[in-house]
Amino acid sequence: MRVTTRMLDEAAIRAGFPVNHNSLLNYFNNGSMENTLLSALNKRNGKMNLWNKENGKTSEYENLDQTADQLLKKMEIFMAKGKDSIFEKAKESGNKDEICTHAEEMVKKYNSTMQALKKSTDFLSEYYQKKMNQTVSEQKDALGKIGIMVETDGTLKLDQKKFQEADIETIEKVLGSSGSFSVKVDSLAEKISDHAEANVKAVSSQYNASGDMAADFISRYNFYG
Repeated sequence: MRVTTRMLDEAAIRAGFPVNHNSLLNYFNNGSMENTLLSALNKRNGKMNLWNKENGKTSEYENLDQTADQLLKKMEIFMAKGKDSIFEKAKESGNKDEICTHAEEMVKKYNSTMQALKKSTDFLSEYYQKKMNQTVSEQKDALGKIGIMVETDGTLKLDQKKFQEADIETIEKVLGSSGSFSVKVDSLAEKISDHAEANVKAVSSQYNASGDMAADFISRYNFYG
């Protein structure tokens, strides 16, 4: 569908912009574009780009919040105490399959959290990334004894065969409630989740007006609808 001068004028009136009664060609050839609809569109589009950029930041923090929360839940399973804890049940049955499954999932959630932290460039995200690296570095030998290897980039890798060969008591010392690794990662995961959630709320609140403006902008200038 061809966009005519009349259509531009009508759109300008609906949006509350001044109408320039020159020809359609002048809208594009006029050296001074300050009072034209096209100029107004360009200004609004700049604000939309800012909103889209900040909306991307919100998505990054939402992802970080989700991965950190999932890691926290896995750590809480290992840190649970009592007869119904994962370690007590394994000791009673002699079967480590459930522990191995949760260990594999914990490693994945840990790595996902680290990747999400790397995508966030704020000071606290960088700080938490360093603290996570420091934790696994300090516990590298203990983790290695139960088949959890620390990669050069700070991520973890589970050797299932070696993990199954380790006895339950040894695994509990590393991943249980008394293990330094679990205590530190559990605490960090909670702080990371809180940090990400706070940033989601802050960014969303700060740019809510821009989001409303963008939605209104799109509805007003649908020339081809």
